[in-house]
Amino acid sequence: MGSDKALLPVNGIPLLQHILEQLRLVLPRVIVSANDPDRYPFLDCQIVPDRVPDRGPLMGIASAITASGCRHNLVVACDIPVIDHPFIATMLSESDDYDCVVPRTADGYLEPLFAVYRDTALPIANGLLARGVRRASALCDHCRARQVPLPPSLQLHNLNTSTDYDAFVAELSR
Repeated sequence: MGSDKALLPVNGIPLLQHILEQLRLVLPRVIVSANDPDRYPFLDCQIVPDRVPDRGPLMGIASAITASGCRHNLVVACDIPVIDHPFIATMLSESDDYDCVVPRTADGYLEPLFAVYRDTALPIANGLLARGVRRASALCDHCRARQVPLPPSLQLHNLNTSTDYDAFVAELSR
């Protein structure tokens, strides 16, 4: 994208703040895991630095689970601008018997950065990190994972390119 996605403006506020406001409607506590927490002084929440910088999304997940102290942890990437509350409730309701509950798209892809991770996934994440693994999807491959199909009516928008971002902003203005 060429810039920090979390800071892209959405209705006059940074994308990350836009996501936090949606999450606060249904979650009692929201924390942010950030490789560089000093970039987000405007956020009114706990910001957790990665335990080891520049080790990828898996380090962010492990750092957030450690800091949260919670049994169930919803992880949402900073580039998924629309939060579907009923789907979050579905994932949380299915998380008791699994280390993670992860959406599966119609074409079979997993969305490990919009998933629920139990604290039981933390030792597995730490083991993967010790072996140099950085991908969040690896955690889903190595733990008791429940794959929940995304309903056809639900699409998780990832803003990976400036074209994606421009299309999302245009859709909002309609």
